[in-house]
Amino acid sequence: MTTLTFYGGIDEIGGNKVLLEDSETRILLDFGLSFSRMAEYYAEFLQPRTPSGLGDYLEFELLPKLEGIYREDLLKPAGVAYAEPKVDAVLLSHPHMDHAGCISFLDWRIPLHCADVARRILEAYQETSRAGFEGEICRGKIRPFGCEYVHHGEWEEFEREVMEPEEVKGVKVRAFEVDHSTLGANGYMIYTSEGVIAYTGDLRLHGPRAELTREFVRALSAEDVDLLIIEGTRVEEREENRFVRELAGEPQPKLGSEEEVRRRGLELVASTDQPVFVDFAIRDFDRLRTFYEVARRAGRKLVLPLKLVYYIRELSDVIGIEPDDEDLIFYVEPKGLGAYDEREYMNWEKPLLGLGNSKKCDWVREHLDELIVHLDYFSLQNLIDLKPERGLYIHASSEPFSEEEAMDFRRFKNWLEHFNLRYRHLHASGHLSREEVFRMIKEVNPKHVIPVHTEGSEIFRKELPNVVLPKYGESIKL
Repeated sequence: MTTLTFYGGIDEIGGNKVLLEDSETRILLDFGLSFSRMAEYYAEFLQPRTPSGLGDYLEFELLPKLEGIYREDLLKPAGVAYAEPKVDAVLLSHPHMDHAGCISFLDWRIPLHCADVARRILEAYQETSRAGFEGEICRGKIRPFGCEYVHHGEWEEFEREVMEPEEVKGVKVRAFEVDHSTLGANGYMIYTSEGVIAYTGDLRLHGPRAELTREFVRALSAEDVDLLIIEGTRVEEREENRFVRELAGEPQPKLGSEEEVRRRGLELVASTDQPVFVDFAIRDFDRLRTFYEVARRAGRKLVLPLKLVYYIRELSDVIGIEPDDEDLIFYVEPKGLGAYDEREYMNWEKPLLGLGNSKKCDWVREHLDELIVHLDYFSLQNLIDLKPERGLYIHASSEPFSEEEAMDFRRFKNWLEHFNLRYRHLHASGHLSREEVFRMIKEVNPKHVIPVHTEGSEIFRKELPNVVLPKYGESIKL
């Protein structure tokens, strides 16, 4: 018998957690962090407590209460009995935290199957992240909670087995690279004893690797797919409530493709001789390449934070940009006592400080009109050092939808207004449009459809006769 149980991604954007059971084989399809459920209890300065291990997460059912999946060291302080692993593998679609963010809580003996590029991104994320055990996806330390004090340098270490997707305990798995707003994204076909299950993860048809997504769809169409688990992020476009609109302003239209972001970005930058700042997600490497090209064509240099430089160094072969590129500048922010002494920086930052294109704020300030400076919400303080008198700010990521995000956005707008920076929004989604979702379903022609990663489940019910809408924690037979 083959069953699927959904513990996330149902009537929400992200948080995908699906348990697939086929006879004696148990596979998790993603194990992501649900930002919406977390926001019901926690905020930036109210977080789960480290000394409780998984206790705070389990208290509010932010993690499913399943036996035989979690790390023993994190269960102990929660007062929950440990059981040997009862899951054979995690099949990860892509390295965004709403799909991968809770893998760190899983028993480290449960292997992770993902694209090799996804593994490298997760390792770079872990190296540059300040998260505690929440960031230990690929490797970590076994915490001696409740024992006499043991220095963290003496804790036992572990390393999770991470491999390219392959057969899991007799269940055949085929992975297909797809286009999304990060690298290392896969869609899957899983050949169970009861039929073929297809899982899309997150994907799009308007990015620079759209042909990969089309190849995945063609492969699915050639199979007799029994169940298609498909993302529906944009099936129901979320509308901001009145409070959000008052704080953030009217939403700006999304652009249709990454190429359109590039073209519009170049038009904006080429039309000004003032300083230009840009904000895009740190692991959106397509957007990085877009503004790298915009800067080159506009005769400017692109200024990046050290964290993004680290990703470039570790992934230059797939990003297509080298760390010593003459069109890049690496912004070294002052830390500690502002002495620019390498002892003030993290271990991963230190090798980057001596690169020839690493510059301090004085140099960046003097050449500001010749640059495009990456500046996100968490580095707005750099404006105080850079002191632009006017300029252009290109917001190249999604706009706020929740009230909390809107309050952050209003604060962000206050900074732009204080430094006389004009705001422009340029963004293309990382997901299929509504029309593309239903076109894909029609082309694949599965026997049944389960929508995930969506708030538009009822739209699927109205549009399709074969849709199945699972409930949290309830098993569905294939």
